Amino acid sequence: MKGFFLPWNEREKQVKRGEKKLYLPKETLSLTDAAFDTHKPAYVSLPNPRGTLRSFLQAVESGKKDEAMGYFSERVAEVVDYEEMAGFLKDLKEYHCFLEDEGAGIRRVSVAKKSKKDREVFAFRMVAEPNAFGTWKIFSIEREGKENRALLRDCCEQMGVSLGEKETEQFMTYLSLLLEWNEKMNLTAITEPREVVLKHFADCLSLVPCVEWRDGMRVIDVGTGAGFPGIPVKIACPEIELTLLDSLQKRIGFLQEVGSQLGLEGVHYVHSRAEDGGQNPQYREGFDLCVSRAVANLSVLAEYCLPFIKVGGRLAALKGPDAAAEAEQAKGALKKLGGRLVEIKDVAIPHTDLSHKLVFIEKIAPTPKKYPRNAGKIKKEPLS
Repeated sequence: MKGFFLPWNEREKQVKRGEKKLYLPKETLSLTDAAFDTHKPAYVSLPNPRGTLRSFLQAVESGKKDEAMGYFSERVAEVVDYEEMAGFLKDLKEYHCFLEDEGAGIRRVSVAKKSKKDREVFAFRMVAEPNAFGTWKIFSIEREGKENRALLRDCCEQMGVSLGEKETEQFMTYLSLLLEWNEKMNLTAITEPREVVLKHFADCLSLVPCVEWRDGMRVIDVGTGAGFPGIPVKIACPEIELTLLDSLQKRIGFLQEVGSQLGLEGVHYVHSRAEDGGQNPQYREGFDLCVSRAVANLSVLAEYCLPFIKVGGRLAALKGPDAAAEAEQAKGALKKLGGRLVEIKDVAIPHTDLSHKLVFIEKIAPTPKKYPRNAGKIKKEPLS
């Protein structure tokens, strides 16, 4: 069966791979004529994996199919879908490559795709032809990040979350944007793609099977930060109406870019402190569900969040292992704010030793108008 991304066989999979970070290489070589001309002639004149790949890409861009196919090993040439591959490569706006020695005569040349809407890395594995000094052939093409896609899909399957190809790609775009923007502003301390998939995406998606989602359900994420858990929930449950509230305008700008790039509809971005938003008639007691992954104590979190929820609605808080103790201490606060504890669920994140608690609080009475108080009082004098 023909295809663009071609895995290598089981024997070759056993070749020990280096530990270099492949997602965003620090040292790259631009595959443009101008950039190559600024380097030593050896990059151009001597046969080597990068030079071979450059010639291959030039052949593709020039529409020279026969010449381009000559750079593939015989096995790959028989199964590669050239038109699909050429279309993918021609869509590149900018690309850089870097070389990694994997041993056993194998060189991995990874190319970072950059365009306005997307960024990803894909890799060409190349091997020297026997008895043909300096001649390299492409024997494998892999989409970098494929493992992260599979990891996310497997986590969702284990947690009972339905995630299609479109939603998976939205998460990968979200991942790229998160890491890109994190270089210029503080969004997350987790920067390894695999860790983001597990500790952010899968962690947030663990909420999805625990709630009865419905069309038009009004959900607010208070103190959303980089969009957690609101955006992962929205991707998995596009039928909801989502409001993302955060106190930092820069983060709101990031979230708007994410929403635009992912094509999310029915998302509202609000720049406001939680205590101000909770007193705003536009938002007060107007939501069916409030979600939060904030680190605040449950008494404090309840005062920030319950004013947003209509009577009959719920607060879903992603908390750590001390959730039960926090809930016990927050009983008085919940009573004053019009809420009551419904349940605490244990959640395990697949492929990790992580676990957390989902705390569900129901809104059973209107919140008195004096709540929420100003931030200073909420933190210094938590309700009890």
